[in-house]
Amino acid sequence: MSNRSKDPRNAGLPLGASLPHQPTVEVPISLLPEGICKIDSTAFTTGSEGQWMLSPDGRTIRICMECTGFTRTVVTKGTIQKVFWSDGKDEVKTQTSTDYEIPAGLTYTDINVRYGRPGEIIMGGSSDDAAEMGLITVEKTYGVLGATRKMAVCGKITGEMAMD
Repeated sequence: MSNRSKDPRNAGLPLGASLPHQPTVEVPISLLPEGICKIDSTAFTTGSEGQWMLSPDGRTIRICMECTGFTRTVVTKGTIQKVFWSDGKDEVKTQTSTDYEIPAGLTYTDINVRYGRPGEIIMGGSSDDAAEMGLITVEKTYGVLGATRKMAVCGKITGEMAMD
């Protein structure tokens, strides 16, 4: 029986894998006029200016920022006792982890927004409500000589408005 449904943040990960409850990194972003955003330098971001735009329906903010790259090793609970294609008799494998990577370069973050009190923007998503979390995507190339490009989800994000 799977415990996957108990924590929706782990959706899309291998069975038995789990993410930490606390964010890996916090990135302060200031949305400026003309679609420019100021992004602080962190372990994940370079500190260079980014771009932002509000979707035509006013429900999603997309932020484009340059990242330094990131790799997380997700450990799966349990062991693999016997793999049918192995050569050894009674061979036991204990490697039960997978690396997930956000490559260095441009990332695109989409996060839902709605409006509260006058002047207040409520950004969708909290780590308790994975269905509302925003997505981090990167452009990946596939095929012969990288002829095909596709946006691939590589992470999740939450947001909150900081009042000055």
